[in-house]
Formats: sequence, structure tokens, C-alpha cells
Amino acid sequence: MNFTGCSGNYKDRICLKLQDLEKSPFIQFHKWFIEAESLNVIKPNAAFLSSVNGNCQPHSRTVMIKAYDERGFVFFSECATDKVYQINKNNKVALLFSWLEIERQVKITATAVKLSIKEAFLHFSKRGKQMGCWIEEDGFISTRALLEKQLGSLLKTLYNKGIEQSDIFCGYRIVPETASFWQVCKNKLYQQFTYTKLKNGWKIAED
Repeated sequence: MNFTGCSGNYKDRICLKLQDLEKSPFIQFHKWFIEAESLNVIKPNAAFLSSVNGNCQPHSRTVMIKAYDERGFVFFSECATDKVYQINKNNKVALLFSWLEIERQVKITATAVKLSIKEAFLHFSKRGKQMGCWIEEDGFISTRALLEKQLGSLLKTLYNKGIEQSDIFCGYRIVPETASFWQVCKNKLYQQFTYTKLKNGWKIAED
């Protein structure tokens, strides 16, 4: 198969200079993310999350980033998964946004911090469809009214119990230590700029 036709109108993109970058990697990420959306990248909030098991064997999988701000990148998961088990044992992780359609990547090394019970509840209480799936696992739901009744009961139970995340779901914030912005620019040259976290801000260097 010939892949020579995969380049888009970004193929003549002007290479960035250090002074062109935002001081915060989160603001820089936001600019690239908005551009990825505008260029119709498929699921631009999908990222590869890498963690290691007890034998230091790396494992990667795709997660959907649900939010990001100056504190980090947030994803949610059912707790009975390998990634949650691995993160709980070793919270050093890597996150990769691979926007191949526009020949850009954002590579992040980070620490995964478990969200509070309140944060997880506020997110999942707005996701009735997903909770409905958990309800239906316990048996067939014959009517929408019954489903909504069951969902309301589940939310009330979770709230009253303080949401025992270990039984159902949990959330993590990926807190970057480094963030590398890689892209192909004019004449198929590539460049990468890396932000490194310091005590009082970020250091930026071209790799």
C-alpha cells in the first residue's frame, strides 16, 4: 500500500521557534488540541497510557482523556483493570497523544494521582448511560422507567456510601513532569520541544 498521499494541508507548516511556544505546556497543548479538532483528527482526546507491571514490563492501552487543566490530564476507568492495578503499585506513567493525521505528537512522562471520591462521583453521576450498563449487568431491564429508577437508586446508594471506588470506578489525574511536542514541518523536517517541570515553572528546550 502506498502511503504517500497521507499528508494534508499542514505539509508546508512553518517550523516553530522557541519564542513561539507558550510558557505553560498546558496552554501549548490546548492550542494544538484545538487545531487537531479543527483538522478533523479522529478522537483527539484519545491517548496511549503506559504503565509497568511488577516485573517492570511496560503495558500500553488507549484511554479517553475527559478533562485537562493546569493540574494535569484526567481519565476514568473501572477499577478491576490491569492499568489501575499497575498504577496503584507504581504511579510513574507515560501518556502519548498521537495525531498521525496531522503529523504531531505530544509525549508526556508523569505521575498518576488518584482522584478524590467526590471528583469521581461528580463525573460519573453525569454519565447515566454508562451507569445504566452496570445496572443491566445484574439482569434484564424491561422498561426505561425501571432503568431510571434503578439508576437513581444506584446513585443514592453510591452517595450515601461515599462511593466505594474500589468496587466500581476510579479516576486519575496524569500530572506531567515532562511534556514533549513533536511535529513535522516544512520540507518534512521534524522538531521537538520539551517542557521540564521545575519548582517555580517550566524549562523549555529544543531537542
